[in-house]
Amino acid sequence: MSEGQQVYLAFTIVVVWTLWTCRTVWREYRSRAVPTALSPSTLVVAYASQTGTAKALAEQKVAALQQQFPEVQLRALSELTLTDVQKVARMIFVVSTYGEGEPPDNGRRFYRQLLRLVADGVNLSHMGYEIVALGDRRYPRFCEFGIQLDAALQAAKAQRLQPMLKHDRMTQVTSDNVDDACVWQLTERSRLNGRASDGLYLLRLSTEQALPQWRAGDVLDVLPCYHPGSDAERPEHAPRSYSIASVPAEGQLLLIVRQQVNAAGQLGLCSGWLTQSLAPGAKLLGRVRRNTMCHLSDLQAPLLLIGAGSGLAGLRSQIAQRAQHADAGPIWLIYGERFPQKDVPLAQEIDQWLQRGVLRRVDRVFSRDAQAPAYVQSVISEKAAQVQEFLGQQGHVYVCGSYARMGTGVERSLRDAIGEQSVDQLLHEQRYHRDLY
Repeated sequence: MSEGQQVYLAFTIVVVWTLWTCRTVWREYRSRAVPTALSPSTLVVAYASQTGTAKALAEQKVAALQQQFPEVQLRALSELTLTDVQKVARMIFVVSTYGEGEPPDNGRRFYRQLLRLVADGVNLSHMGYEIVALGDRRYPRFCEFGIQLDAALQAAKAQRLQPMLKHDRMTQVTSDNVDDACVWQLTERSRLNGRASDGLYLLRLSTEQALPQWRAGDVLDVLPCYHPGSDAERPEHAPRSYSIASVPAEGQLLLIVRQQVNAAGQLGLCSGWLTQSLAPGAKLLGRVRRNTMCHLSDLQAPLLLIGAGSGLAGLRSQIAQRAQHADAGPIWLIYGERFPQKDVPLAQEIDQWLQRGVLRRVDRVFSRDAQAPAYVQSVISEKAAQVQEFLGQQGHVYVCGSYARMGTGVERSLRDAIGEQSVDQLLHEQRYHRDLY
């Protein structure tokens, strides 16, 4: 290569790099741009969403209302203050219910502020509102946060413009579930734990279609007992959601599924189908669903991963994502299972990540260890000072697993370990990610 060609090549590289940098900075600026100021004529569509469903529905509402209301704005509840609410004359709330009837993470702060406003006797009679509540009738507190939000707004004298509209996830089984889904093939299934525990299985899925693009933290909605190409015109059962355990760079989609067993010893509909009835080589329908609250954009920040059982799926995807980046930040993994002798899923892979430096530290605990039974929240309590030091000012916490059996205990332990204010700050800054079920 001549000297002139070398200079031209160097110049081209500099120009391309500069353009790419400018584009990245501009996209970051746009993503952080301050929304247009609110005024009395603004119609605000505000959402509280844990998995992205309420956000997607709110976005659809904004698109449908734009011609009729030119000043309509979409806001997450976490972006709103009570000053904002006191400015506008009309709001539409699209809210899901999380856990045992609580607000989603990006609705907690607003709801606490609203309750304080009610206690102080502030009057919102100038404002009319509508509520669209999302829930699941399989759980006892169906649309509970929507109900609580409505009660608080009524107590503040706000004007209900329409009766609350409740969406039941179980009734949303339409041909759309089939049209939007991808055909997957079960290429391999292997058991990850011992026979003394309910089966924990790793499923490897491939597709002949273009591999969907997802991020660590996203979910696969599976249509149980539905076989693509069969005579069935539509699925008979509502989709079941599973945390994706891999990233697209690995070229396949992984699931980690725990068999659900009822009191009579019968396997759950979908978990039994995926782990026992569905033969390797068979096909299924599954739709990748964005779970934006579980997306981590800052891969250099310290990451505390906490999970148990099939929650390993969400943890693995976060580790796999960081394993693709040489400059990724430190990861501390705290994982719980039942028996120490046989319940050590993905042990070889986790140990390799530890040796490579992808993982900084790994703590495994076992609830049925005859010598030292413990749960993941025990580690947080016992190592509170180390947890606080590890997280520092920029760290993220990612929790994946059972809401009732683990999630609530982890949050209590975190609040004891690093303080109420610190946990609330993690939530407000979207650095506390909960993929719980």
